[in-house]
Amino acid sequence: MAMSTECPCPAELNITTNGTLSTTQGDVWGSKNNLDLGKDEILKGFIEFQVAIAIDNYYVPVCSSLGILGNMWSFVTLLSPALRRSTTCQYMAAIAIADSMILVYNILFLIRKFPGYEIFNPWSCRLLFFLFYFTIHFDVAVMIAMTFEKYMAVRFPLHAASWKPRTKLIMCIIAICTCALDAHNFFTRGMVYDPKTQTETCYPTGPENKYFLFQIWPWIDACVYCFIPMTSLFVMNILIIVWLNKSEKIRQGMGNAQMTVRFAPTKPVSSSASTSSTSSGEIGKSQEVDLVKRNRNREGQITRMLLLVSFTFLLLVGPMAVLIIVERQFDLASTPHQAAIYHLVRTVINNLMYTNHSLNFLLYCFSAKRFRQASLATLCFCRRGMRHARRGTTLPLKSTATRSVSVSSITT
Repeated sequence: MAMSTECPCPAELNITTNGTLSTTQGDVWGSKNNLDLGKDEILKGFIEFQVAIAIDNYYVPVCSSLGILGNMWSFVTLLSPALRRSTTCQYMAAIAIADSMILVYNILFLIRKFPGYEIFNPWSCRLLFFLFYFTIHFDVAVMIAMTFEKYMAVRFPLHAASWKPRTKLIMCIIAICTCALDAHNFFTRGMVYDPKTQTETCYPTGPENKYFLFQIWPWIDACVYCFIPMTSLFVMNILIIVWLNKSEKIRQGMGNAQMTVRFAPTKPVSSSASTSSTSSGEIGKSQEVDLVKRNRNREGQITRMLLLVSFTFLLLVGPMAVLIIVERQFDLASTPHQAAIYHLVRTVINNLMYTNHSLNFLLYCFSAKRFRQASLATLCFCRRGMRHARRGTTLPLKSTATRSVSVSSITT
């Protein structure tokens, strides 16, 4: 049977050592939305269940593997000299690491469905669940902080430079708060013997922990991963777009005022003085205009990257938020056929959520020319380094230093 990876959802699934998933409440068909995939002999006759198995067997490995490679390359590119000065790119580099870890856990949870590949023991049971929840919560919290900082930069552009040194401090605070939120996994989980299956299961230890993990924690997790990020990202992205339009109108008004002042009548001066002052003034103004255009273009590309990543999160994680609400209100698995349909829907929505952690490299390439250029420059630099390594020579530092200085001067 294909094992579905665990996701942040209220109906928490318990993973047994025989490679099956099962809920822990009542009879498989008797309770609301309880789906015991250990009894897959009942469900194998339904095409919906077979499609869900195929998605887990083929889509998950391909999507996760390509996503890990893309995230690692995004991390290297975002920290290249051409991009690392931007605080948004620093946040995106942290998100790339978190996305890669999430996809690694996705593969680990899938691998254990094969006989002989058990990943849970008394320590890994607690540690893997802690790391899994830590990465998904850290990922969305960094995305919210990144969006909020971009909104403040658009809203108060004169104060944006003073926030750059605080980026690493903000991510450290987020990491500490996320650790505190998810540390309960070290105390509420453990390997428990199940006499029905005669296997040890990674399961809540004690009735209090069981109640917390199955009744309270799913709503906390859903709010932290789905509801709060979706609401805040939607509101802040709308505000960013509104203030970008306002600032563009103000900039156009200032440009029209400057044109009016430039062509206003002035007192006559000597021809030689006027020619020299006019030529030097035009050169200075043209350089200033070019610098402003480059800075505006750079910030516009980074803003497009941010907006595209945020709206993609809303599009791919939104169905999970809807499913969480529907699961609590309706009975979705009262018969075997309904259970098979419910498993297919949950599998598709679950993989949409993981796809969100795999697409960032493509989104960056699609939305930002500077990212594509920096990615190609990084690739060329790596190829040159490999050629020199094969020849036993060192990479010349002069050209690298010159490139770094020129790129940093442009970004400055």
